[in-house]
Amino acid sequence: MEFPEEIEYRALTEDEQEIYDKFLRDKAKEKDRARLFFQSLIELEEVRIRLAEAEQKAFQLWEAQNKGKSDGRIKERVVALSGKVYGTEMKSSNLGVVLDNSGSMRDHIDAVRAEIQKSFPDAHFREAAGSGLSVDGFWTLVPPDGEMGEHVSADDSWFYGVLPPDVNPFDPKWHEPQIYREEPHLRHNSLIRNELAALMALIQLHKVDTLYWFSNCQDDISLDAVRILWAALEANGVKFYLHSSDRRPDKNLAKLVELSGGEIIRKRIR
Repeated sequence: MEFPEEIEYRALTEDEQEIYDKFLRDKAKEKDRARLFFQSLIELEEVRIRLAEAEQKAFQLWEAQNKGKSDGRIKERVVALSGKVYGTEMKSSNLGVVLDNSGSMRDHIDAVRAEIQKSFPDAHFREAAGSGLSVDGFWTLVPPDGEMGEHVSADDSWFYGVLPPDVNPFDPKWHEPQIYREEPHLRHNSLIRNELAALMALIQLHKVDTLYWFSNCQDDISLDAVRILWAALEANGVKFYLHSSDRRPDKNLAKLVELSGGEIIRKRIR
């Protein structure tokens, strides 16, 4: 099913083109580069809004054409599987796993993945760099006048969502909701290090019933982030297992694991 939508971008002015050419040669001044990026992000958000409007129409058409074929929800495994992961008994019909792929942990994630797949071959795996949880605030652009609106890191679950074949692909929950006012390389870095967004994606988008987070527990844990995560776990009835390969987990995070009915796993991977 295709829904063509023509999008046009304005041409760069001579001044902007000169800055862009210098940027490609790594010779642009920082203030000029930031100005060019800022203007480009404003225009990108304008285009995103136009696409979102077109996708809303496509969403409704898809729903009408697929009525009775799919209810728009992810199909979960009917029968729960039971198994042991590093000696800990687990039971799940839809397991979600977040793996810390930071430099100190990257060499271990293949082993952890293999261990989990022995008992849960269809688990959803996501990777994020780090072991912390934070609720960072970012400024977003609201065209056409460029007003600012606040957006928090927990809203970036879309980045870790993998669209299943049986859902409406035009549902906005699977797509970036707004463009940040942040230089692209910094924005990308914040996305790939957003462990909270990865956990939230598995809970809210992929509807897991069990969550497994493998990390070394070395980074800071924000109480606000713990509250957001707990609200999502409780609302969706998700058990949370935290596998710490190094330090003892943050006490608030450990309490959250206990409340969810999950367990702390203390196992070093060599």
